[in-house]
Amino acid sequence: MLPFIGIIGAVGVGLIAGEYLIMGGSMGTGYGLGKKYGRKACQSMDKMEKQINTFVTSRLKD
Repeated sequence: MLPFIGIIGAVGVGLIAGEYLIMGGSMGTGYGLGKKYGRKACQSMDKMEKQINTFVTSRLKD
């Protein structure tokens, strides 16, 4: 009976560890993708702001 409980406990610990590994990998991937696409969105907004600023400045000079 005791070895059976030990086997079940080891399998349970293994499943919990696997779950945490999968969860950690998913969070790391989400963080990496969010950082990548967030940076791209910020750069395009900065580019658009610069174009608008240039347009308005050129119109005000005329």
